[in-house]
Amino acid sequence: MTDQDIFQESEPEVKRDRWGRYVLNNPFTGNERPHTRVTTFARTILDSYALNQWEKRMVVKGMSLRTDLVDAASSLEVAGPKKDSDKYKLDKIAERAKDAAGGNTAAHRGTSIHSFAEKIDQGLLSVQEVPERQRPDLIAYQGCMEAHGLTVVPELLERIVCLPQYEVAGRLDKVLLESDGTPVIADVKSGQDLSHKSKKLEISVQLACYAHGINTSGVWNIRDECWEPAPKVREDYALVIHIPAGSGSCEILTIDLRTGWEAVKLCADVRDRRNDPPTLAPYEGPRAVLSAVPAPDGLEGWQTRFRGVRSKQEAGSLYREARRTFPEGSSELASLVTIGREALGLT
Repeated sequence: MTDQDIFQESEPEVKRDRWGRYVLNNPFTGNERPHTRVTTFARTILDSYALNQWEKRMVVKGMSLRTDLVDAASSLEVAGPKKDSDKYKLDKIAERAKDAAGGNTAAHRGTSIHSFAEKIDQGLLSVQEVPERQRPDLIAYQGCMEAHGLTVVPELLERIVCLPQYEVAGRLDKVLLESDGTPVIADVKSGQDLSHKSKKLEISVQLACYAHGINTSGVWNIRDECWEPAPKVREDYALVIHIPAGSGSCEILTIDLRTGWEAVKLCADVRDRRNDPPTLAPYEGPRAVLSAVPAPDGLEGWQTRFRGVRSKQEAGSLYREARRTFPEGSSELASLVTIGREALGLT
């Protein structure tokens, strides 16, 4: 990429909205909806303070090394009438500054490892054809796979999956067959250290989304824009293929997806709460303490609550609550949606 094209956006390979979210059809309803990226979703409950501070330092350092980026940024607005049109350009300048300071070096090396591993998995490249600098890492990868009796499912490399109940989607790395033929989600990680608590939690959430997503909805066919079936994978654990960039070593680890799936539900709760904050209303003097809404008693209880909705915001909040009890695409959830629409006069 040249300096001149830092303001140009690359063409996405799948349909996206203006925030970069995948726009996919719901596997059950067929409705086209934007889906939050799995990588974004997985960070919902993480402590990102240290990472944010590090990124700020890298941008400051990079701007000191690239005065041309300082010049480019000086004409752009953070606030004011042009802030929306300039925001994307400033984001790209910040990324270039971070890159100049070496903040993306590890990511670039990781992308290289992923790309070469994928081509080897597809049979498009032999290890001996990998550039000499990256070759030891890929030799270690191939040897580790063979030693554990793991084989790649070629048609399930870099495929998009989704969790329709949470409107979350992402691109899984690969599905492997264990020595007994059991399909399992696997992901290549090239960072030097995976021991940090937040990193392990993030990986577990990410791979739990992929496992439950492929088992729920299959995989997205980009060319035909439809969902297609896929083999069911393990939901108790996934494999992390750790190839520290430049180390010439590889280790295959397991990660617990049951804990990850519990964290997935917590991520969804947090995001729902952010989208449905408490109401602020003018103070009108002392009043009785508002009682908590009791948990619905079976389907009839849910029906009663849906009949009582008075706004689209209330209906949306109730729907998000109900879909944790009734699966997406179920007749029960569909009937509750119908009742809510009738209550709002939308039918």
